[in-house]
Amino acid sequence: MVQPRYKVVLYFAAFVLPALLVYAIFFLFPFAQGIRISFTNWDGLTPRTPISMPKPEFEKKILEYRALGGDSLTFTADYSRPPRINGKPVDYAPPKAFDSPFIQEDWNSGVVTLQKGERRLVLDFN
Repeated sequence: MVQPRYKVVLYFAAFVLPALLVYAIFFLFPFAQGIRISFTNWDGLTPRTPISMPKPEFEKKILEYRALGGDSLTFTADYSRPPRINGKPVDYAPPKAFDSPFIQEDWNSGVVTLQKGERRLVLDFN
């Protein structure tokens, strides 16, 4: 049985167009962005300076974020200072890398202790 032309078009639109839309969003758009970025001198790590803002003004910017729990996070745009949490700088070398009821490790010691109840396992990565 031959279906009317409008039904064929309707089925095509219902099944093929959403797939093409998803394909465009998740493949074509990122691909085009990658091509666009490849024609710039941005290294992908340093912050890009917005075109509308002079570089010295951008580097003085500070981002402050207050979480729902009341914690405040402070970042500088040029990474000249470490981020701050509740006014204290982030400690990049804390005394303990892991400190929980199940996993313990002193910072940069290479010895990890795993325990649960009576069972205990010491992993030495030195």
